[in-house]
Amino acid sequence: MDVLAAHREKWREVPGGDDTDGRRYSSDLLKLPDAELLSFWDGMAANRASGVIGWIGPLYRDFTNGRRVLELGSGLGLDGLRFASQGAHWTFADIAADNLAMIERIAALKGLKVTTHLIGPDLSFDKLDGQFDAVLACGSVHHVPFEVARQECLNVLKKLKLGGRWLELVYPKERWEKAGSPSFEQWGKMTDGDRTPGPNGTMRTRSVRVWPLPGSGPSSTSASPPTTIAGWISSTSQRHDGRNQRAQPVWPHPDGCVSR
Repeated sequence: MDVLAAHREKWREVPGGDDTDGRRYSSDLLKLPDAELLSFWDGMAANRASGVIGWIGPLYRDFTNGRRVLELGSGLGLDGLRFASQGAHWTFADIAADNLAMIERIAALKGLKVTTHLIGPDLSFDKLDGQFDAVLACGSVHHVPFEVARQECLNVLKKLKLGGRWLELVYPKERWEKAGSPSFEQWGKMTDGDRTPGPNGTMRTRSVRVWPLPGSGPSSTSASPPTTIAGWISSTSQRHDGRNQRAQPVWPHPDGCVSR
């Protein structure tokens, strides 16, 4: 059974650049001739770079340069291909085959060497060679059921170097509260469109918290176990680092994203 079947159908529909732009189907875009496709993609990339999420470009440009980065939920590659053009060694992982086909085609047209990985029903990343300096998940992972996301993240952590960095950008709890704390099903449709699969517990990953690990400090005796993907990643990544200290802070961005 493919636990991601409904999500594969949904996420071949991606934002056309900035979150305020119309959504596009990668299967439709692939039908365009090369010149028209490249022109259209460049327009989407420009919108992305100048939109509410554009700040990640200058923020992580130097950090990613020369490093191996695995991007989870890469969509149309609007972020990753920009970093790849600036010297990063980028691997795009997605659950939609047409999204990856789009990335491969754009990369070829731009003369960029990249790697792609289709996330299968087993959620495995074992076919990828070596380990990565960083993982980027920008507006992904948080929609799937918690246990599915947990297993996927565990599998990815096997490929993250000791001391590596996990960059997770998701909607903060404050944005949900500002919208009136709607039902999780309604909230998913508000943020990502009517075709977003139902909740089934998935929206628990929307709030972002950081817990100390047992024995990491005076407050550890009262720490609650992580119940969100971001909180779980914080604690698991810390264990992966082999360090006995609190996880790195999480900084909400004023435009509604969270960066670690």
